[in-house]
Amino acid sequence: MKRAQTPIILVIEDQLQRLVARKLIEQQNMLSISRELSEGGNQYIKSNLKKFNEAAEFALPFVVLTDLDAYDCPLVLLREWLPFKRHKNLLFRIAVREVEAWLLADRINFAKFLGVPVSRITTDPEGIPKPKEFIFELARRSKKHSIKEGIPPKGTAKTGQLYNPLLAQFVLQHWSLETAAEHAPSLAKFALRLEEFSTMLALEGRNVEAQARK
Repeated sequence: MKRAQTPIILVIEDQLQRLVARKLIEQQNMLSISRELSEGGNQYIKSNLKKFNEAAEFALPFVVLTDLDAYDCPLVLLREWLPFKRHKNLLFRIAVREVEAWLLADRINFAKFLGVPVSRITTDPEGIPKPKEFIFELARRSKKHSIKEGIPPKGTAKTGQLYNPLLAQFVLQHWSLETAAEHAPSLAKFALRLEEFSTMLALEGRNVEAQARK
């Protein structure tokens, strides 16, 4: 008998986070994404987090992912963004320092995809202050024309024109979640907490069904 999936609302900053979060959620096979919210980067998440927390009690559960960015550590961000009690139906996770670090954590596959020596990618990707800019620098040294021209920004652009399509291709076709989790602690914790969250919601759902049958 196929196990029923719990519908959730996924909140992310951007397209890259969306693809990574989807991959983790699909691996659990216990959750289904009913709706996605991604309307204004981390400031949108920060300003609406309390609303998400309140809605999680009465509507669908929430899975929220944001980048650490320039905060000193996750605890500092948590104290600022979550000064209220988090509801159990809201899972809030932080990518250290950016979700791009989780791609770098699969260093062999990512180096091959970018067309650069694997020795150029550190074994401690979460220690890179600005992973996105680190990827720009790697791409500028690439042997592949599409990578060299498509990923680094030009002029006043924040990213290259093919930044999202190319990294999406990597996530969907080449990225090993298992390998990356071995070198990115915040990714490993996200996967673990997501599994615990899925199990909790499934148990609650079964309890509700059992009560309804009485």
